[in-house]
Amino acid sequence: MGKRPSIAVRLSPAGWAGEALAAAGAVAVIIWGMLAWIRLPGLGPTHFALNGSPDSWGNARATVALLGGGALGAYALFSVLGRYPHVFNYPWPITAENAARQYQMARTLVAAVKAELVWWLAELEREYLSLRMSSLTILVGPLVLAVTLVVWIIYAKPSEG
Repeated sequence: MGKRPSIAVRLSPAGWAGEALAAAGAVAVIIWGMLAWIRLPGLGPTHFALNGSPDSWGNARATVALLGGGALGAYALFSVLGRYPHVFNYPWPITAENAARQYQMARTLVAAVKAELVWWLAELEREYLSLRMSSLTILVGPLVLAVTLVVWIIYAKPSEG
Protein backbone atom coordinates (compact mmCIF):
# COMPACT_ATOMS: atom_id res chain seq x y z
CA MET A 1 0.00 0.00 0.00
CA GLY A 2 1.41 3.35 -1.03
CA LYS A 3 1.08 6.55 0.89
CA ARG A 4 -2.41 7.94 0.53
CA PRO A 5 -3.03 11.64 0.06
CA SER A 6 -4.14 13.30 3.29
CA ILE A 7 -6.51 16.02 2.14
CA ALA A 8 -9.32 17.89 3.82
CA VAL A 9 -12.71 17.20 2.28
CA ARG A 10 -16.04 18.80 2.95
CA LEU A 11 -19.06 16.80 3.99
CA SER A 12 -21.65 16.18 1.32
CA PRO A 13 -25.25 17.32 1.91
CA ALA A 14 -26.07 13.72 2.89
CA GLY A 15 -23.14 13.78 5.31
CA TRP A 16 -24.45 16.98 6.89
CA ALA A 17 -27.87 15.37 7.21
CA GLY A 18 -26.30 12.39 8.98
CA GLU A 19 -24.38 14.71 11.31
CA ALA A 20 -27.54 16.69 12.10
CA LEU A 21 -29.51 13.51 12.81
CA ALA A 22 -26.76 12.17 15.05
CA ALA A 23 -26.54 15.47 16.95
CA ALA A 24 -30.32 15.49 17.41
CA GLY A 25 -30.12 11.95 18.79
CA ALA A 26 -27.38 12.95 21.23
CA VAL A 27 -29.47 15.91 22.42
CA ALA A 28 -32.52 13.65 22.79
CA VAL A 29 -30.53 11.22 24.94
CA ILE A 30 -29.44 14.04 27.24
CA ILE A 31 -32.91 15.58 27.51
CA TRP A 32 -34.73 12.28 28.08
CA GLY A 33 -32.21 11.24 30.71
CA MET A 34 -32.34 14.56 32.55
CA LEU A 35 -36.13 14.75 32.54
CA ALA A 36 -36.51 11.25 33.94
CA TRP A 37 -33.51 11.07 36.30
CA ILE A 38 -35.24 12.33 39.46
CA ARG A 39 -38.32 10.18 39.12
CA LEU A 40 -36.48 6.96 38.27
CA PRO A 41 -37.20 4.13 40.69
CA GLY A 42 -34.34 2.51 42.59
CA LEU A 43 -34.83 -0.73 40.73
CA GLY A 44 -35.61 -1.07 37.08
CA PRO A 45 -35.53 -3.79 34.48
CA THR A 46 -32.08 -4.57 33.12
CA HIS A 47 -32.94 -7.44 30.79
CA PHE A 48 -36.01 -8.41 28.84
CA ALA A 49 -37.28 -11.77 27.62
CA LEU A 50 -38.14 -12.26 23.96
CA ASN A 51 -41.79 -11.45 24.72
CA GLY A 52 -40.75 -8.03 26.10
CA SER A 53 -41.36 -8.74 29.78
CA PRO A 54 -38.58 -7.90 32.27
CA ASP A 55 -36.70 -10.94 33.57
CA SER A 56 -33.86 -9.22 35.46
CA TRP A 57 -33.78 -6.14 37.71
CA GLY A 58 -31.03 -3.73 38.74
CA ASN A 59 -30.13 -0.08 39.34
CA ALA A 60 -32.35 2.03 37.06
CA ARG A 61 -30.09 5.09 37.10
CA ALA A 62 -27.05 3.02 36.20
CA THR A 63 -28.93 1.55 33.23
CA VAL A 64 -30.00 5.00 31.98
CA ALA A 65 -26.45 6.31 32.47
CA LEU A 66 -25.06 3.33 30.54
CA LEU A 67 -27.45 3.78 27.61
CA GLY A 68 -26.98 7.55 27.51
CA GLY A 69 -23.24 7.31 27.99
CA GLY A 70 -23.02 4.71 25.24
CA ALA A 71 -24.88 6.97 22.83
CA LEU A 72 -22.75 10.00 23.68
CA GLY A 73 -19.57 7.92 23.57
CA ALA A 74 -20.50 6.55 20.13
CA TYR A 75 -21.25 10.08 18.96
CA ALA A 76 -17.83 11.31 20.12
CA LEU A 77 -15.95 8.30 18.76
CA PHE A 78 -17.54 8.46 15.31
CA SER A 79 -17.07 12.26 15.23
CA VAL A 80 -13.32 11.81 15.69
CA LEU A 81 -13.18 8.84 13.32
CA GLY A 82 -14.92 10.80 10.54
CA ARG A 83 -12.11 13.35 10.51
CA TYR A 84 -9.51 10.82 9.31
CA PRO A 85 -10.84 9.14 6.15
CA HIS A 86 -7.31 8.70 4.80
CA VAL A 87 -6.66 5.94 7.38
CA PHE A 88 -9.74 3.87 6.48
CA ASN A 89 -9.48 0.56 4.69
CA TYR A 90 -10.61 0.83 1.05
CA PRO A 91 -11.04 -2.09 -1.37
CA TRP A 92 -9.21 -0.21 -4.14
CA PRO A 93 -6.21 2.07 -4.37
CA ILE A 94 -6.69 5.66 -3.25
CA THR A 95 -4.92 8.03 -5.60
CA ALA A 96 -4.66 11.80 -5.89
CA GLU A 97 -7.38 11.63 -8.56
CA ASN A 98 -10.00 9.72 -6.58
CA ALA A 99 -9.10 10.67 -2.99
CA ALA A 100 -11.48 13.60 -2.62
CA ARG A 101 -14.51 11.62 -3.80
CA GLN A 102 -13.65 8.50 -1.80
CA TYR A 103 -12.94 10.45 1.37
CA GLN A 104 -16.17 12.39 1.03
CA MET A 105 -18.14 9.16 0.58
CA ALA A 106 -16.36 7.61 3.58
CA ARG A 107 -17.18 10.61 5.77
CA THR A 108 -20.82 10.42 4.68
CA LEU A 109 -20.92 6.72 5.55
CA VAL A 110 -19.43 7.38 9.00
CA ALA A 111 -22.04 10.12 9.60
CA ALA A 112 -24.86 7.77 8.56
CA VAL A 113 -23.64 4.94 10.79
CA LYS A 114 -23.17 7.40 13.66
CA ALA A 115 -26.76 8.63 13.28
CA GLU A 116 -28.09 5.05 13.18
CA LEU A 117 -26.18 3.99 16.28
CA VAL A 118 -26.98 7.10 18.34
CA TRP A 119 -30.69 6.91 17.50
CA TRP A 120 -30.81 3.19 18.22
CA LEU A 121 -29.35 3.79 21.68
CA ALA A 122 -31.62 6.83 22.15
CA GLU A 123 -34.65 4.69 21.33
CA LEU A 124 -33.50 2.02 23.78
CA GLU A 125 -33.17 4.69 26.47
CA ARG A 126 -36.58 6.14 25.66
CA GLU A 127 -38.20 2.73 25.82
CA TYR A 128 -36.40 1.95 29.06
CA LEU A 129 -37.57 5.21 30.58
CA SER A 130 -41.14 4.49 29.59
CA LEU A 131 -40.75 1.12 31.38
CA ARG A 132 -43.08 -0.54 28.97
CA MET A 133 -42.03 -2.89 26.26
CA SER A 134 -44.47 -3.09 23.40
CA SER A 135 -44.49 -5.00 20.16
CA LEU A 136 -43.00 -1.89 18.54
CA THR A 137 -39.94 -2.24 20.76
CA ILE A 138 -39.38 -5.80 19.61
CA LEU A 139 -39.19 -4.40 16.06
CA VAL A 140 -36.49 -1.84 16.93
CA GLY A 141 -33.62 -4.32 16.50
CA PRO A 142 -34.71 -5.62 13.08
CA LEU A 143 -35.53 -2.08 11.96
CA VAL A 144 -32.06 -0.83 12.90
CA LEU A 145 -30.49 -3.81 11.13
CA ALA A 146 -32.57 -3.12 8.01
CA VAL A 147 -31.56 0.56 7.92
CA THR A 148 -27.93 -0.42 8.46
CA LEU A 149 -28.12 -2.97 5.64
CA VAL A 150 -29.57 -0.38 3.26
CA VAL A 151 -26.76 2.08 4.09
CA TRP A 152 -24.12 -0.60 3.56
CA ILE A 153 -25.69 -1.71 0.25
CA ILE A 154 -25.64 1.89 -1.00
CA TYR A 155 -21.95 2.22 -0.13
CA ALA A 156 -20.83 -1.28 -1.08
CA LYS A 157 -21.19 -0.76 -4.80
CA PRO A 158 -17.80 -0.32 -6.45
CA SER A 159 -16.92 3.33 -6.89
CA GLU A 160 -13.28 3.84 -7.72
CA GLY A 161 -13.73 7.35 -9.06
